[in-house]
Amino acid sequence: MGYKSKLEILNGSKANSLSLTKKDCLKVDKPKEQIDGGYAWVVLYSCIILQMFGASLLGTYGVLLVNIVDSTGYKTSFISWYGALTCLTQGFSSFFLGPLVEIYSCRTVTIIGSLICTFSYISTAFVKDIPYILFTLGFVQGLGISCFHVCPNIIVSRWFSKKQSMALTLITFGKGIGQLMWGPYAAYTVDLYGWRGSLIMIGGVVLHGCILGVLIKDPVSVKTVEKKGGLFKVLLKNMIPIELIKNKWFILCVLGNFPLLIGHGSVLSMLPRRIVDIGYSNIKASTTISIIGGTTSIVRLIVCGLSGVSCCNKSMACAVATLITGVSAIMTIFLKDYTSFAVFSAVFGSVSAVYISLITPIIIQLVELDYVSQAVAWLNVVVGLSMGTCRSSVGILYDLQNDATICFVMGGVFLIITSLLFLFMYFAGVERKSPKLIITKSHEEKQSISDKYEVTHL
Repeated sequence: MGYKSKLEILNGSKANSLSLTKKDCLKVDKPKEQIDGGYAWVVLYSCIILQMFGASLLGTYGVLLVNIVDSTGYKTSFISWYGALTCLTQGFSSFFLGPLVEIYSCRTVTIIGSLICTFSYISTAFVKDIPYILFTLGFVQGLGISCFHVCPNIIVSRWFSKKQSMALTLITFGKGIGQLMWGPYAAYTVDLYGWRGSLIMIGGVVLHGCILGVLIKDPVSVKTVEKKGGLFKVLLKNMIPIELIKNKWFILCVLGNFPLLIGHGSVLSMLPRRIVDIGYSNIKASTTISIIGGTTSIVRLIVCGLSGVSCCNKSMACAVATLITGVSAIMTIFLKDYTSFAVFSAVFGSVSAVYISLITPIIIQLVELDYVSQAVAWLNVVVGLSMGTCRSSVGILYDLQNDATICFVMGGVFLIITSLLFLFMYFAGVERKSPKLIITKSHEEKQSISDKYEVTHL
């Protein structure tokens, strides 16, 4: 005997009645909350601040590295491993965070990430064992920061539809502001309380991520995934889709980020060290990082606004930008004063904002929406590997040469190599071919995905 129910659909003051079977009723979702407005703006503003917290490593690394090396007497190549471990952990943990968000929600993962990050900073301030410092500032911090990078992108994508591009652009703006803020803050607190006291102050700021995590609730229509077959089985199933492996252009674009970020990170990591070496204070050294953060924030907004224009080819724009940054990094061998480095920082921040803003759109356009989370996870793994390799290698090079200039030359060479890759993508017409490369799931696979979500009875 068939089960029937009535679904009232309100259209103004008029109500219509539909006769549905029980099977149809189970497929109907709860009414969605207002997207692109209302509480969505609270979520967006919270995520912008979370991304500012996530930029803590990028903004404080150079300042803390100089002071930890000077106070402990260890070599730069050894202490620099904390940055390498952070990047590696941040990259590989992205594989797990995407599925964990689907199971436990963005709110839970963000709060846990904030607590982990706070623990890493505050615990490091009270220990003298350098290997433990490398563990807490490296591995533990990487887990926490990864939550700040992954969760905001996911939750904003759920709350915004028509204004999604604008919302995601504002999130990247938060990263730039964080980079602008953390450098002077770290330098100022180091001068007042030492690098250990500075870590306590940074930990106190990052702890506020718990409050922001409470605010970023999921829309009513989003349901957590059932852990069918155990947590490990669910994670493994969502980590490595075979369809992405078969997409040669996607693999090429992702792997191309390795030399790109080694070059970019080499300059960014050793810029404060080079300023200090020519006789300037930590405050002035951190100001160059702030100049990069400020210029890149402004240019990111401009680039993201132009990226939707059909005449703007992303591959060519990235090729030109990487070529300019690579050449300018090599040309710093002739710079001898702070003013020249300040000008270089402004140029580097402005031009690097082009490829930093466009890398993710280039990769996402090669895959279907169903695989975006896995594609971003793969990208984050390469980011972690490249930044980890960069921060360990520049420390070794500095100890061998006792001069940061060689790191700038190495970074410039890698950036020029990457520009050739982007030129190849442009002449190969990757963006024109991208609609043909889109991967589609079968109807049965999509249906199995929808079956994972809890359905509601009317």
